[in-house]
Amino acid sequence: MVKYSVNTEIRKIIIFVLAVISVFVSLLAMTYISPYVMTSTAFGCFGFLYWLFDRFLWKIKPIIGLIGIPNINGNWEGTITRKDFRENITEAELPVTLTITQTWTSISLVLENTNIESVSGPTRSFSMVVGMDIQNSKAIIIRDIFSFDKAQGMSELRLSFEKEQAFLKGSYMSNVFRVGYIDLQRIS
Repeated sequence: MVKYSVNTEIRKIIIFVLAVISVFVSLLAMTYISPYVMTSTAFGCFGFLYWLFDRFLWKIKPIIGLIGIPNINGNWEGTITRKDFRENITEAELPVTLTITQTWTSISLVLENTNIESVSGPTRSFSMVVGMDIQNSKAIIIRDIFSFDKAQGMSELRLSFEKEQAFLKGSYMSNVFRVGYIDLQRIS
């Protein structure tokens, strides 16, 4: 997993809130337990709250509504249509899967093509750099720099929702002279 960027200041605000809560908890501990536990309690409490928020709390629907970072965890299926300029071949609707593992601060995108007859054969790409451009809850763009089979590429995917179903659609290009269009739907 890699750290991903977002174009909002929400993470700074959340970290500040977690720090304030940690200091409050440590003051309570100092009052009711011992005056010598304040520093260790504040740091320990902050670490625990940060871990808890990063792994679990940010995914709760009301919190997602407040922070604006979408939960795109899950398995996605769809197709790639691409043009290979070296081989001068266009391949339409190759089946692919995308597995996304996400926390509040880290993400992993693994795209797999298992078609042995495609120009590249079976491939698996891994995210190296990911950023989310969040305009509002209806305009979210995910930009990804990925690597596969000793090559690299870039993609730009738009997240959309239709009737409670999530879609990722967009384009990509790689340094092995391929460009294409990706069309994915979340299945779980």
